[in-house]
Amino acid sequence: MYRNLLSIVFFLAVLLLSCLLDYPVASNVPAPFRQPVFFRVIRPRAINYVFKTIPAKDFGQSFGLIPRRSHIIPAFPETACNDLDNSAAVRDLIVLIQRGGCSFVTKALVAQRHGAAGVLVYDNTDANFRLFIDMVDDDTGRSADIDIPILFLLGRDGHYLKNALQEEGLESAEVLIPLNITHQPDLIHYHPPWSIY
Repeated sequence: MYRNLLSIVFFLAVLLLSCLLDYPVASNVPAPFRQPVFFRVIRPRAINYVFKTIPAKDFGQSFGLIPRRSHIIPAFPETACNDLDNSAAVRDLIVLIQRGGCSFVTKALVAQRHGAAGVLVYDNTDANFRLFIDMVDDDTGRSADIDIPILFLLGRDGHYLKNALQEEGLESAEVLIPLNITHQPDLIHYHPPWSIY
């Protein structure tokens, strides 16, 4: 019990330090501490909503605690199992990748190799508007090399985001990530009308 208490105190100290120094904290923490990450789309305005994501279960990094503006850009090819055709465009952005074709670890490593700041994997079926998938390590020994955050987004949310970009002729979506809805509870009312959370 003492060891568990010490682990919790250590984790909270690191989390506090991360907040103060704005350093990322690894997201491979025990399940009770793995919380949803929310972001708000600023542009395109057609989907100016707050979206809920879930971090990978046992690999990747955190977006930290300080909200910042960033951009989400779709990967080409959309499953990102090999080199990206739009590799120059993804540098320092969050890459929107469709689930399927290869492991979550492979997707994260491909995006990282091309300079992405993070990965947002969305389900490969737009019918999914409530089931979050646990993105787990593929046991290839490569997950320790992932230095960027990786989040799971519901399929319907990912498809709406990608479609809105295409309809407005935009290369990327401007977002604010992460959002702390605990301190801004009114933000929960800005969820997409097709989602329940």
